[in-house]
Amino acid sequence: TPQFSRAGNFNEGLARIVVGDEAGFINETGEIVITPQFHIAWWFSEGLSAVSTGDKWGFIDNTGEIVIEPQFDAAWSYHEGFAPVKVGDEWGFINTTGEMVIDPRFHFAGSFFEGLAPFNTGDMWGFINTAGEIVITPEFDRANLFSDGMASVQVDDKWGFINTAGEVVIPPQFERVYEFSEGLCAVLIGDKWGFINETGEIVIPPRYEYIDASQGWE
Repeated sequence: TPQFSRAGNFNEGLARIVVGDEAGFINETGEIVITPQFHIAWWFSEGLSAVSTGDKWGFIDNTGEIVIEPQFDAAWSYHEGFAPVKVGDEWGFINTTGEMVIDPRFHFAGSFFEGLAPFNTGDMWGFINTAGEIVITPEFDRANLFSDGMASVQVDDKWGFINTAGEVVIPPQFERVYEFSEGLCAVLIGDKWGFINETGEIVIPPRYEYIDASQGWE
């Protein structure tokens, strides 16, 4: 009999569940290993999960023990040793011990992938490195995480791709895009989906009304 009101995918051997209004975790045999007690819990990444106790966010380990006290106004999962956290209205980054290593000064910030994290100044997006230095100037309307050496960026309602040096390698021209995986990326051209390669060449013509890119994200 279903006993959870919601359940997520497994990450690092644990899956999020919701019982009533509280989130916890089960292992791969279905045993509850972290009792539902959190307002919100993100998936485990690098051994830690961001959890909300109501009004503040902290981090637990895979035994459910709080290792970074709830003190942040929002938080995302760890990646490459850093987690984006919100203090007041600004986002910064902590390391795995909870030390603030990039001071909160961004309107929004995403996770580090390939050593770069997207950030928002309030109206434009750019990228910082793990030292908190701006290495790709904020000049994009939207920006996503790096994957396979490229990140999707939006300029004037069209999506294209930049490389890790910030150079536009595929000019913005698509209605929507997913991330590159195994050298291919799903793109929306008009109202149909096709696939491009890493040079931007269309290798599978746009003829699909729907693409299951559940492993990717826009």
